[in-house]
Amino acid sequence: STLIHEIWNRNSIPVLIGGSGFYLQSLFFPPTASTTKKEDNYYGPDSERWNLLYGIDPERALRIHHNDLYRINRALDIYYATGKKPSEHMPHYTPLGSFCFVYLVRDRQDLYHRINQRVEQMLQDGWMQEVERLRATSWEPFLKKKKLIGYDDILNYLEADKTDQEYEQLVEVIAQKTRNYAKRQITFGNRLYGQLEKALFETTDSK
Repeated sequence: STLIHEIWNRNSIPVLIGGSGFYLQSLFFPPTASTTKKEDNYYGPDSERWNLLYGIDPERALRIHHNDLYRINRALDIYYATGKKPSEHMPHYTPLGSFCFVYLVRDRQDLYHRINQRVEQMLQDGWMQEVERLRATSWEPFLKKKKLIGYDDILNYLEADKTDQEYEQLVEVIAQKTRNYAKRQITFGNRLYGQLEKALFETTDSK
């Protein structure tokens, strides 16, 4: 936000494109709770954290996927730092200033087709060789832990027999994970657009 104000002060218009959806959201709905990130496994095994959150705040837990450890941990951080349920820390519409929000969408089938082609092209352009160079280095456990789309799947493929059938399965698995990610981005974008539309309507209606 500091950089945005600096750009405004130069009589220029800041343009924010893409990036993290949650970062963009925070520019309109700033977080209401400040917490300190805990070390890994602070709240116990990964498989038990969603249940821990559900016991504390079912409303918030039901809005988070069981495997979304980042948001689960964030919700637990808020609870143990403030003593209040995370669902009670609802961000309020506080934009930095006037804005023009442009939300672009592509036909779903066309998007999925482009994703499938992109995965094939990335593998042909050297993605496999990139991952091969990272094997047996400190990057390998990092990639397996973070589960960046495709990297752990390619590592598993490189450790297997590398048959044509396994290659086809690799392409499909990466494409499916990418399509799922795109779907989540679309869902998030639709929700943010709806939140802004609702906030703008309520703000205008109250004047």
